[in-house]
Amino acid sequence: MDGVCTHLRDRTDGPRPIDLCRGSSGFNVQQYIDLGLAHPGLDKLARYQDSAGLPLLRDGLSTMLCEAHGVDISPDRICVTDGASGALLVALWSMLDPGTEALIPEWAYPFFKVLVSMVGAKCVFVPVTDEFKFDLDELEKRVTPRTRAIILNTPVNPFGSVYTKEELARITSLGIPVVSDEVYSLLVHTGAAPSVLEIEGEHVVAGSFSKIFSLPSLRIGYLVLPAHKVERIVAIKRHLNVVTSIPSQLLAGQIVKHWRKLAGAHVSYLRDCRQVFLKEARDLSLLRVPEAGLFATVDVSNYGRSDVVARDLCRRENLAVAPSSDFEAADANDCQVTRPLEFLRVNYCADATDLPDGISRLKRYLGALGTGSQRLSETAAT
Repeated sequence: MDGVCTHLRDRTDGPRPIDLCRGSSGFNVQQYIDLGLAHPGLDKLARYQDSAGLPLLRDGLSTMLCEAHGVDISPDRICVTDGASGALLVALWSMLDPGTEALIPEWAYPFFKVLVSMVGAKCVFVPVTDEFKFDLDELEKRVTPRTRAIILNTPVNPFGSVYTKEELARITSLGIPVVSDEVYSLLVHTGAAPSVLEIEGEHVVAGSFSKIFSLPSLRIGYLVLPAHKVERIVAIKRHLNVVTSIPSQLLAGQIVKHWRKLAGAHVSYLRDCRQVFLKEARDLSLLRVPEAGLFATVDVSNYGRSDVVARDLCRRENLAVAPSSDFEAADANDCQVTRPLEFLRVNYCADATDLPDGISRLKRYLGALGTGSQRLSETAAT
């Protein structure tokens, strides 16, 4: 994704750059809450603090999760991390060893396969349904004695589909610990998504302030853990980075007190952006209309390989989007996807003022390609 964005440039002979590639929303939480930080906890920066996170933040997260999902989550089961990426790394490090396996969807957020390989384990890719969720029959077939984790994302990046509680229950019934990335769980157009937290079992949930509150640079994520796993997880985190930034945690502690107001305002913003997008993109071929999250997926299978199309689009129109090649099961694992796709992931809420112009450029570009007699060649964007 970053590779496409690097082609964006300011120029005097063409359109200004528009970035619909990024993974964050244009929602501005500071319109709703003062993020000025004056807190007695700042007096303690000269000493280390609890690796699991500040009590005030874990208490606030406990309240938010209890109210959002109707479950009782003790603050003692929560570990604050450096973003959801840090949360997933710590969780998988505790579960996987070289030679073990993790099951992930064959179309998924690319960091999953990176993290699994970082800890020396192997990804086993599972086919997906028309809604781009696990094919549950195929998931069950791929469980082996080496399977140590099932990694899922709900709502799904990049497709915006949401697992039902019944689907989550079937996944968790396989007897394998589930690592559920739920960073978009409160950004659903019809209410909060069902959570693995609502189902009994040895499961781990990762969340983040980067998506719900549109604060990626705050670098606050968290894990919700089975009580008996907390000590091991916190020990691993302590060896990785000792403690998550205290000023960031203090700010997060202020923010999470207002989670309902802020999440509601963010969802309202996303709905408005989604409506604009659907109106502007009505002539484009969407893989699905997203139920949640920040993204839409535009089918470009008639035009060429997604990475080539994305680079050429950036070069010709100064518009950045993410190609489907970023989300595909890794070729390095000798894996061929069962459902080949060529699409562009478009962030429809990165900047509401940029969206109409961005979609206009995308339609103009694809329209120009459509008038040709051949698909875009693989060297077109080099």
